[in-house]
Amino acid sequence: MMAIAGLPGPSEWLIIGAIALVVFGSRLPAVTRSMGRSIGRLGSGKDAKKTESATTARLSAKIERSVETLVRRIFDRLIARTLRG
Repeated sequence: MMAIAGLPGPSEWLIIGAIALVVFGSRLPAVTRSMGRSIGRLGSGKDAKKTESATTARLSAKIERSVETLVRRIFDRLIARTLRG
C-alpha cells in the first residue's frame, strides 16, 4: 500500500510497533490503557464544554429577561411617582 500524505505505511507501522514492544515491554498494556483513558477524557471534555456552552446561553437569556423585567418595573414605578407628585 502507498502512504497517504506522509503517514507511515504498513511496514513502518510494524517497525514502530516492534520498537514500542521493546521499549515498553510489559508496561505496554498499561500504556495503551492510559492512552485510551486520555482519549476518552478528551471526548468527554468536549461534550462537557458543549453542555456548558448551552447552559451558559440559557442562563444568559434568562438573566437578560429578568433584567428587562426589572428595568420595566423600575421605570413604571418612576413614572407612577412622577404622575402622582
